[in-house]
Amino acid sequence: MRYTDFLVAAINYQKVLNDKTLFLAFKRFDRDDDGFLTIEEMHSAMTNMGSSLSAEELRALLLPFDQDSDNLINFQEFKSIFKDVK
Repeated sequence: MRYTDFLVAAINYQKVLNDKTLFLAFKRFDRDDDGFLTIEEMHSAMTNMGSSLSAEELRALLLPFDQDSDNLINFQEFKSIFKDVK
């Protein structure tokens, strides 16, 4: 991979992973529109997208991002999942 290819990819990530786009993704997972994502909501949405992760595997992946340990993912916590990708 050339350096310019890397820069183009990095810039495209920043365009795609902005607050507006992340909020739209969050709303897609938030089926009951209560402002929080449950493991069940995320598992259902991911299963519909073809994921084979179990609810327990998903819970283990999301646990580090549940900053207030309420077993719910709010938008700020959801954004933190993607902060290292930018």
